[in-house]
Amino acid sequence: MAQLLGRTQDKGWVPEQYYKNPVGRRFHDLSNTRERVALEFKAGEVGKAALDQLRKDSHALARGWVVEWYVAPGSKIDPRVQERLDKLQHRYPGKFSVIRVPESQFKEAIRIGKEKAKAQEQTKAVTKALDPARVAELAARKKELAKTVEEKTREIAKAQHEGKVLDVENVEKAHNDTSKALDRVRAAERAQTAEMLKAIGLGPKAARDMSEILEQGRENQRAGLVASVEAIGKVAEQEAQARDEKARALEEETARAREAEAKAQEARKRAAEWQRNQMEQFQQKGMAREFIDIMQLVNQGRPAPGVPLPGAPEIAPEVTRDGRAKELERTRNRGIDGRGPRDGR
Repeated sequence: MAQLLGRTQDKGWVPEQYYKNPVGRRFHDLSNTRERVALEFKAGEVGKAALDQLRKDSHALARGWVVEWYVAPGSKIDPRVQERLDKLQHRYPGKFSVIRVPESQFKEAIRIGKEKAKAQEQTKAVTKALDPARVAELAARKKELAKTVEEKTREIAKAQHEGKVLDVENVEKAHNDTSKALDRVRAAERAQTAEMLKAIGLGPKAARDMSEILEQGRENQRAGLVASVEAIGKVAEQEAQARDEKARALEEETARAREAEAKAQEARKRAAEWQRNQMEQFQQKGMAREFIDIMQLVNQGRPAPGVPLPGAPEIAPEVTRDGRAKELERTRNRGIDGRGPRDGR
């Protein structure tokens, strides 16, 4: 009946509560001490024993309480009790009421009462079926997982705020550990739910449907935790990608440096061969020793024609095959002839 009236425990209503007064303790089927309202439910024979209850209710009414009597259909009330009910209604209008419950409402109240009783029995069966140690272990796992995720999230956020380089392996391990711990929690919850539904006695389809509903409820409750675990994984992925890109860039830079060094070595080798060949050609043509020494000094460190040498000046056209005549001309002007000293000088 309390359910139909909307007077439930979550709203401050307490069943079978009593209070003391000068005429003795009075139990009510339902009461709310904050609102100072008491309810009494009667069904079947309502004999003269109710007179003592009404005497105590009269005392409560005189002190500001509101009292409501609900009488089920077909109830037989003792004439003296009925007389007392009428007098209290007349003396305390709006504060003392006798409500005759309609047949339909009474049946609904019985149905709700039976469902509540069944739910209580099922709760007892579940409590008995579940192993307290395993329940406590699962609760500890959940608590530890939430603590670990919170600590890792705070640690990563602090490092990012301070601009520190994150240890990729450490972040990846944190993500793997928390993900596996979450999977273990989910598996334990499913096993616990299966035991609970078996204890209740649900059929296969009903148990499956209820299991899915309960699991969805659990996932909704820990959506924040799951998002934090995924965020740790995202950071690990980003850091690993940045690490790989850095390693790839370093590898490419190293490869370019090796290639440049190989080209430089080849250029130096070609330059040395070209200079050696040039000196041999000068000697074969009978050029003066002084001229050869000057040309060797001029070409020192210069690349071979058409072969760039890093860090070396480009070879002047005069020392190439097409520009050799001009170089000889300037050499003669300086008083040196590649064919030897002139007569009389």
